[in-house]
Amino acid sequence: MTLRTFEAGQPKLVERFRCISDAISENFDGPHYVQPVGVQHRPAVLKWASADGVDISRSHMSPLYLENRTPHPRECAKYYLWQADQSSRLRLRGRDSIDLSPDEFVILTSDMANEWLVPHEFTTTCLVMDAKLVDEYVPHAAALRARHLNLPYGLDAVLRTMFESAWSIACVGRFGELGTDLVRAVLQTLSMVPVSGAANTKRPHRSHLEIRRAQARAFIEQHFARPDMSMATIADHLQVSRRYVQMAFKADFTTPSEYLRTCRLAAAAVLLRDPTHSARTITEIAFGCGFNSSPHFSSEFKQFYGVSPRTFRNEGRLDSATVSG
Repeated sequence: MTLRTFEAGQPKLVERFRCISDAISENFDGPHYVQPVGVQHRPAVLKWASADGVDISRSHMSPLYLENRTPHPRECAKYYLWQADQSSRLRLRGRDSIDLSPDEFVILTSDMANEWLVPHEFTTTCLVMDAKLVDEYVPHAAALRARHLNLPYGLDAVLRTMFESAWSIACVGRFGELGTDLVRAVLQTLSMVPVSGAANTKRPHRSHLEIRRAQARAFIEQHFARPDMSMATIADHLQVSRRYVQMAFKADFTTPSEYLRTCRLAAAAVLLRDPTHSARTITEIAFGCGFNSSPHFSSEFKQFYGVSPRTFRNEGRLDSATVSG
């Protein structure tokens, strides 16, 4: 997918920044308002590229004051991971300001009302990511928002390199193909950022193995209906070995295959008892939950629930009739 480019060079400054506000609001999933700072302003250039669940942007801007006026928290908020090459000041509603150094990374979400002041001409790069993708790879992401990340072990340099690689990929039109995999690597790097202060007392920092287990469980829960789901599928998604996936589940005294089986059977049980699915055959429900054989499904279901799928469905109908009677 090629880059989308927006240039704002209208002679009238008010009109120019109104167009910038509209462009940022459209691409950053929230109402943003931009005002000029100072009197000298060059035309702004904003560029975007998209992949599955993520966008990348790079903008060359004059000094400005930007405000996200999100009126209330929303579901499915987007995560922003951004940096600017100049010093800036970030302020959230009801909180003290944060002074950010040049090239320092910061995490925000689209449902956080905030104000951002950059008093010098600058270039900023931002990843806009689906919350589901971020939460899968960084379970403590909410605790990292709007604070100094203090990336350990030189990880800030690693992230900067990844950002530049992502932008280079976008410039040659391959972000749609490669962007999501690269962003997963970015999120895996962020997963190593410790949670400090009060948040850390509420939720201990997870080991890398625990994070991988949470990621694998989330992936299975979202895709259990895929008939091709297997240990190899999970390992490929997480970009680790099959043995590593097995190790991640060992602490739960189960295996990835057993967890997948449990998710499929639980989903089938819900559908068998759901009156809105009464017209579907047991075979249709079995295949819809990822099983590829009706006899195999019946055998697994009876072993897990102690009764056949048909008996389980009929008992549910009897229970409903008793309640309504």
